[in-house]
Amino acid sequence: MNAYADLVRLPAVLSAPGDALLGAAAGGDTGVRGTVAAAVSSALAYMAGMALNDYADRHVDAAERPDRPIPSGRISPERALALGAGLLVADLVVAGWGSGRRGVALSLATTGAVLGYDFAAKDTVAGPGVMAACRFLDVQRGSRSFRAALLPAGLVAAHTYMITGVSRHEVDGGNRRVALSSVVATAAITVAALGPALKAAVPTSAVPRPAAQESSGVRAAVPTTVTDSESRIVAMAAAALYVLPSIRASLAAARDPSSSRLQRVVKTGVLGMLPLQGTLTATQGRPATGAGMIVLWYAARNLAARRRVT
Repeated sequence: MNAYADLVRLPAVLSAPGDALLGAAAGGDTGVRGTVAAAVSSALAYMAGMALNDYADRHVDAAERPDRPIPSGRISPERALALGAGLLVADLVVAGWGSGRRGVALSLATTGAVLGYDFAAKDTVAGPGVMAACRFLDVQRGSRSFRAALLPAGLVAAHTYMITGVSRHEVDGGNRRVALSSVVATAAITVAALGPALKAAVPTSAVPRPAAQESSGVRAAVPTTVTDSESRIVAMAAAALYVLPSIRASLAAARDPSSSRLQRVVKTGVLGMLPLQGTLTATQGRPATGAGMIVLWYAARNLAARRRVT
């Protein structure tokens, strides 16, 4: 079980359900079943992507990362492939159960992006963009309105693009420019994520909702806004937990762009997805969910002390 936990990057899996919860907060959810299914299917897709990533990289890892589960012999390539394929099928089933055709469509789109990255785009110029598309689609899984979730999904994708770009240098090191670029990108993403928290609060109850949507039990999408002081406090706290560790790790890597320092940037960035989600969720007037992301971030950090993140 320890080997499988390393294969799927268990600490990082905790960030996957947050995508769906963020999408539901930003674009309106489709009820408890739809939101739960989106969160579960997101985690299944993430674990599948990690297992298939290691299967695709097994020959390279034998030389560069021999302690990973497949080259170390703890898990056979065939089992990793079977696990990845099985998780993708489970993702499709759960997504369809929760959100019908829309869930199936987004699940298939995410699967295409995952397979495209792992087996084709990873080492090309398109690699970071394809990985960012995986996370963008993941946020949309939980949203009723594609358009309403565009900004938060786009910011999550931008963070993913940045971290994927850094990860290309975590083995060989020696790239100061990419570390400095991550500082600028992290700061810009933080400012964009906190934008609504700096505006005047608008109570959610003041936003009119169509009667048809109220009667059907489906929560309508509401404009991006912070509804009260609690939301602003949670958003600010989560943003600090996102930006400060990331910039600190990136500046350290800029001073000494060794492989270990760049690996630290990647690890911090992967775990930093949770407070970023917390910031964006809180700015949608969901402080409790945002605070939950902070709690998950602490749990992921503790788990990362014993398990692989990248």
